[in-house]
Amino acid sequence: MQIQIDPEFQSLIPPLTTAERNALEQALVADGRARDPIVVWGALIVDGHNRYEICTRLGLPYQIAYRDFDSRQDAKEWILANQCARRNLTPDQICTLAALHGLPVPDGFRGLVAELLARELVANGYDCTKVLAGKETVRIAHIRMREARGDIVRKPKPRDQQHPPTVPAPPPTAETDPLDTALNESAAQRAAAADRKLLKAAKERIASLQARVDMLSAPLPRPAPVGPRVLGTAQRQAWGLSVLSDVHAGATVVPTASVCWNEYNPEICRHRLDRYFESIVWLIEDERSFAVIGHCLAVLGDLIDGHLHDDQTETSEAPLVTIDWLEPYLVSRIANLADTLGPDRELRIIWVPGNHGRDTLKPRAATYCEHSHEWALGQRVARAFADHPTIRVHAPKARDVYTSLFGRVLHGTHGDTVNYAGGVGGITIPLRKAYAMWQLIQPSYLHLTGHFHSQLDLGDGLANGSVIGYNDFARKINARPEEPKQTFCLLDSKYGKTKVSPTWLHEPTEREREALATAAKRWEAGALC
Repeated sequence: MQIQIDPEFQSLIPPLTTAERNALEQALVADGRARDPIVVWGALIVDGHNRYEICTRLGLPYQIAYRDFDSRQDAKEWILANQCARRNLTPDQICTLAALHGLPVPDGFRGLVAELLARELVANGYDCTKVLAGKETVRIAHIRMREARGDIVRKPKPRDQQHPPTVPAPPPTAETDPLDTALNESAAQRAAAADRKLLKAAKERIASLQARVDMLSAPLPRPAPVGPRVLGTAQRQAWGLSVLSDVHAGATVVPTASVCWNEYNPEICRHRLDRYFESIVWLIEDERSFAVIGHCLAVLGDLIDGHLHDDQTETSEAPLVTIDWLEPYLVSRIANLADTLGPDRELRIIWVPGNHGRDTLKPRAATYCEHSHEWALGQRVARAFADHPTIRVHAPKARDVYTSLFGRVLHGTHGDTVNYAGGVGGITIPLRKAYAMWQLIQPSYLHLTGHFHSQLDLGDGLANGSVIGYNDFARKINARPEEPKQTFCLLDSKYGKTKVSPTWLHEPTEREREALATAAKRWEAGALC
């Protein structure tokens, strides 16, 4: 903002003498700046005219202090009072300035001015009380004194001019304030800019609406005909993958409400295993999207129920009795599956023992396999197919087995080492923790487990169901009630695991379906069966 000098305001300040001006200029040069700020009202200087002129001429820095007044009269009174506060004026000068500009005498100088007023005003018979009280200016007092003395004679106006009948007196002309003029001009410029902005926005809006109207009124183009997408006919190679676990052959389950009316015995076990091997053949032969070059059968334990607990001696066959009929059954079914797959497809079997086939009360860490009837059963099955051209049996003396299909490592284990004691999340959380630990030991593409009688697809792992179905053990570990089923999927040579499907082993009755549905709802609500 460019500050300005008002001649009337400047005339209230007596000019400096040459010596005073030189002294002020030397002081400003010595300080390198103006110590006292230039006081302005709007853009008009009310104090510091001499400092402003010297600093502007010599290029010295200065500060600006802003003051606010209601009118020019208030500004002039403040200038006179400010000069009196500095003791720069003599009483004669104060009276002269007050008289010339119609200003009241400042409070602190009324006593000093009293003598001057008394010499002229009181000598002529005028009362100075109103002047000293600030109610009248010195100029008005002089005018009234001269009127009283007869120096000024006011001519009376004609009666028609004293009381004009219809024409009112014109309003007094107010003195134009430069600050008000500048503010009005600025407000007018802002209003004009706002109007231009609104006009531009309105034009843009009109153009946008016109373009939309043109678009909507234009005729729609006829879409080009789109034919059905022709899919490729080439087949990618794939391996079949099925899991067999938790058969619990030799066990007997009496149908009651607590086990959802499930019934199980050695005869039903053979029937469900027949459906299992038949489902593998049906799923592979029904596949048309892939060229299945082989099948991997993951046997993951608990094939027999055994006598792990004392109460099993009352409901289950002795382990060796069960193995006596289970071994020839599995050998014949595996051979039949290999013949059905044909001489160009490999049947790979990976085998680990479960926890029900052991002959000790607690599992042994170092000799787990040596005390397992299922590990021995796997060794005999491996010897039975040692010379077979398409069957490969891998049954290591370990609780974990690994194989590779299309360069992807598959990890199989029974799952009894997973720590699970029930909970709202089911077996998902414990399995996730186990996957993370197993990855540290041997990174694998897919983890295969059984033991929990619950079928789940966790992406990087498959938890298998059971052949025995829902029983007292499933209730004990808070497993989700589900029908007897196992897991089948394809391993795509390009994308990996795909087409995960259950293999249904039993046709439930209507009563079994209702009991399973009710138990599943209670399980999801937290009220376990």
